[in-house]
Amino acid sequence: MAEDYLRDYIKLVTDHFAGDITSSEQYCPGTRSSDWRSGARLEVVPGAYEATLANFLLSDPAGTAKRDTDALVLIGGIGTGKSTTLRELIRTLREKPRRCSVADTEDGLCAEEPIIIDFNIADIFGEMGRRTGSDERVKHQSTNFWNIAAARFERVLGQTYSFEMEVAFWAWALDHATMRERSRVVHRWLNEWEHQIRAVATGNPYGGWSIEQLSQSLERQRGELIARIDDRDLAWYRAYQVVFAIDKIQAFRCRCRYVFLDNIDQLEPDVQREIMDFALLLWDVLRARTIIGIRPLTWERSLHAYMLLRTENHFSPNTRDVLIARLSRLTDHSRAPREVGAYLRILIDLFTANSLLGDLFEVTSGLSIRFAIRNFLNLVNSPVLPPLARYKHVAAMKVSDLVRAFFFGDGETVLHGNFDNLYALGTDMRREYRLVKARILDYLARVCDNGASEIDRLASALKQFGYSENMLLKALNDLLLPTRPLLWSQGGSNVETLNSNTKVALTPSGRGYRAVLFGQLYYDEVCIARSRTDAVPIERVLAFHGELWEQDQEEIRQAIRKAGTGFYRSLYPAATPAISAVHAENLLAGIRKRGVPVEEHDAGRVEYIAAQVEKMLAPRW
Repeated sequence: MAEDYLRDYIKLVTDHFAGDITSSEQYCPGTRSSDWRSGARLEVVPGAYEATLANFLLSDPAGTAKRDTDALVLIGGIGTGKSTTLRELIRTLREKPRRCSVADTEDGLCAEEPIIIDFNIADIFGEMGRRTGSDERVKHQSTNFWNIAAARFERVLGQTYSFEMEVAFWAWALDHATMRERSRVVHRWLNEWEHQIRAVATGNPYGGWSIEQLSQSLERQRGELIARIDDRDLAWYRAYQVVFAIDKIQAFRCRCRYVFLDNIDQLEPDVQREIMDFALLLWDVLRARTIIGIRPLTWERSLHAYMLLRTENHFSPNTRDVLIARLSRLTDHSRAPREVGAYLRILIDLFTANSLLGDLFEVTSGLSIRFAIRNFLNLVNSPVLPPLARYKHVAAMKVSDLVRAFFFGDGETVLHGNFDNLYALGTDMRREYRLVKARILDYLARVCDNGASEIDRLASALKQFGYSENMLLKALNDLLLPTRPLLWSQGGSNVETLNSNTKVALTPSGRGYRAVLFGQLYYDEVCIARSRTDAVPIERVLAFHGELWEQDQEEIRQAIRKAGTGFYRSLYPAATPAISAVHAENLLAGIRKRGVPVEEHDAGRVEYIAAQVEKMLAPRW
């Protein structure tokens, strides 16, 4: 009789582990973050982050004394739970009363349904198609956004507007220059029909026309305006209708208003800037409490990034807490065999422990819960894991076998879309490719302020080591891959030229790959393995390190020859004499952890490399 494997239940497990949460009970509070400027790790106690955000939202949102702190920008990386947190905050707004200075209650609390304008545009993808030109993608995405924006405002308005109210709105708009500044078409239309609008609004006939005739004419002209107006102008038209409905005719029982903007990072950079401009202008027009969830360099490239707006680092939940919560969802709401839940719990315990496996799991997901769940599901799908009936044997598996299960999943090679092989460009591991990505990460981490650099500056430095433009472009785009980014970029996830002042910066995962995985024994084993079943001995890893040292020597000589010893020492001082020395130090640490006598494997390797580099740098008389 054939044995069952955990992977036979992958669809069931995926259904309960992947996807968004649907209730507050499933929400896990944010506890960890990475400062978007310095890269420093940050931690808070569970609930503190959400309490700060709730206080921002619930404290007098309709007050007349508005402050610059009415807009808050949450900055965090891909898949770190920004959208989940914003959805939870919206639930909070609908369930909890707000302290409001305009509330008509004795206790000053407002419990009415607030006005929430939610621009969650996850359904607008970053690419309309790889074969379409950039200009076409920008146009497509921009049109879609403005169409969605107009629809959001229309949803808020509902059945509020009668024709009489719309006439009153036009009369009000005639005296408000800011609305007319937002749309040239609306401005001209209002000017053209100003006399008729004022006549109907005041009930005074005009030009021999009765009020009824004027009203019929304006209704026809309104229909023509809405038919020909573009999506951007229509969005602003609807936005000002909302302002008028709130402030002038008090069409809503609650005047507390909120704007949420989320998921713009996947759009083209030009569209991102356009939407950020809109959101910050809308914040001022609506006088709404506003939260924007955004990735670091998307915010920095915004024209408004240096305004005195309040910014907060987004805190993502503990990965273990999330996995345990998803496991509970599976065991509580499915008919899975008991062994499936027990098996998954053992894997969660192994890969979230303070251990080498825990380090691998954390580094490869960064702070991204989305990536962590995806990588965990790929582990579950691995044929390297024992059958379901022998699930208790998992805890006794060799670490090297568990690492192979994690990195290979059900594939024959390392899952390129999920994990970066630092020693390859794509899947090509030719010798001259093996150090370029590690050198990029190292340069950003040690040489550049806050782990960020303009592309042209980075390329100028690294070309001295003999890397071609094509090689550097391949390396940068590999590191920017959106499914496992080790770098962020102001220019999106694709670099087309090195002659650019666009910034790239290390992600939390990129910092981890450099500090933890580069030279890590088990990581190197899976990177150089020929297949999932290829068990790589220490001797092969050491031989691979020897090849890296030879390649490094060649690149060091080129840098000295092209730019001089001073240039090289500015990048690699005595404390870090060479990129291969970093690799050697991490490799020897891994050998020690495995319990193998280091003396058998050249314990003085780092000192040897340092001495050889000094010889290359020594002046030749």
